[in-house]
Amino acid sequence: MSDQPILQLHKICKQFDAKAGMVVDHVSLELQAGEILGLLGPSGCGKTTLLRVVAGFEQPQAGQIDLSGQLIADGTQVTPPEDRDIGMVFQDYALFPHLSVAKNIAFGLTQPRRKRFTNSQIKDLTQEAIDLVGLSGLEQRYPHELSGGQQQRVALARAIAPQPTIILLDEPLSNLDVQVRLRLRQEVRRILKTTNTSAIFVTHDQEEAMAICDRVGIMQQGQIEQIGPPEMLYNHPQSRFVADFVTQANFLPATLKEKHWHTEVGIFPAAAPVGNTCELMIRQEDVQLQADETSRIVVRDRQFLGREYQYCAVLPSGKSIYARAASHNQIPAGSYVKLQVDPDTVTAFPID
Repeated sequence: MSDQPILQLHKICKQFDAKAGMVVDHVSLELQAGEILGLLGPSGCGKTTLLRVVAGFEQPQAGQIDLSGQLIADGTQVTPPEDRDIGMVFQDYALFPHLSVAKNIAFGLTQPRRKRFTNSQIKDLTQEAIDLVGLSGLEQRYPHELSGGQQQRVALARAIAPQPTIILLDEPLSNLDVQVRLRLRQEVRRILKTTNTSAIFVTHDQEEAMAICDRVGIMQQGQIEQIGPPEMLYNHPQSRFVADFVTQANFLPATLKEKHWHTEVGIFPAAAPVGNTCELMIRQEDVQLQADETSRIVVRDRQFLGREYQYCAVLPSGKSIYARAASHNQIPAGSYVKLQVDPDTVTAFPID
């Protein structure tokens, strides 16, 4: 990747209703050439609106967007979407039902835009895109003759064929069946990396973002809460919101006594106190369960997830703690257990 960002957003603000507040609130980020950047967050956090601002479908009230070093939008001027050299992949495929696979893909190459393609180039680029997404032999089929996964491959090929500066993907896999999503998310990453395409990928699915993207920005209430590589977000969340949304961890109330956090499941060193009380984040995979008939902690439920079980253990206070463990070591529901947690895996967050 080059050191010079291909896309720069500086303090972007977008508001639809003055009474409703900012939908996108002073967002700044950079996209490097060849990088896949994810925007992850719950519904209504502003991620799709931010993507539409980058695409040119919405104009920001404030802030600045630079693409390849050129200003394309600020609070007073905006470059039209067709002049931005940006590809777009939508959630609902947005294919032309009366056009074949080949003609759907070629359509983006024939429209007025900065790049001009000859008939020979259109033919070659169309076939290259078809081969890249694994649809060779289906060139003359129509969208209704394809599966959902194949239709989304066509949409991706259409966006890639003109070789845009960046591609924006708005929850492109959310309408697909689970197995198709798992398979296609691997293909999406492979295709984008094979073509060295810079991309922004919007999703509300944590696992999807972690699997596809080089970096992920976690959004909440129109702002970027934290941005970084998936491993960093998972292992070092900077806020309780990020920790909860990305890791789906347990949170235990804790009280500080003599430089230690005292909780219902044990005592942990307080390396960096955040007050006299806090919430301790304990990831599900960091909780170890051991059968112990003298314990007052009981396994209420057990769910089989394939390689592992997810257990729900209930503490004497009534609070539930979730744990994940290998499926070869079964603990029946109704069993009494003790919990063990490595102190190095615990993170303290202040109580708001």
